[in-house]
Amino acid sequence: MQRSVLFRLDKLMVLLLVCLLRMLVKATFDFSDSYYTANTILGVKESSTIASYEDLKDKTVGVKNGTASQTFLTENQSKYGYKIKTFADGASMYDSLNTGAIDAVMDDEPVLKYSISQGQKLKTPIAGTPIGETAFAVKKGSNPELIQMFNKGLANLKANGEFQKFSTNI
Repeated sequence: MQRSVLFRLDKLMVLLLVCLLRMLVKATFDFSDSYYTANTILGVKESSTIASYEDLKDKTVGVKNGTASQTFLTENQSKYGYKIKTFADGASMYDSLNTGAIDAVMDDEPVLKYSISQGQKLKTPIAGTPIGETAFAVKKGSNPELIQMFNKGLANLKANGEFQKFSTNI
């Protein structure tokens, strides 16, 4: 019981710190419109029968320590009943999946898909989950014209289809 309360307090402190950091960042920088949505995605061996988060019950999911993927897994752990094993680096995490020490990995979608394109015998049975937006930033109040020019150029690229061609290669 006491451990559960401490975990909730730790989780609350993390959420408060994240909110504080976001406020500080917004107070320090002006941002363009978002041009990329970062996704976290689950990867499993090609032979795995895992096809949904529900299939992870009592399984072990590997994740790099300190990442948005770790935050996602921690926030959803009680809902789906999996165990989390953290790693300091991606190579160890993927090696553990390949040797069967863990059942799945969660990583940034471009990283995982690149690993697959480089020969990792993995698949991504679940669509990626948005974990953040990427935007262009300048020091608050220092260059609003640049932000406007960036947003106008981004809108033009999206309108003429060039952005879609580029963004599919990310």
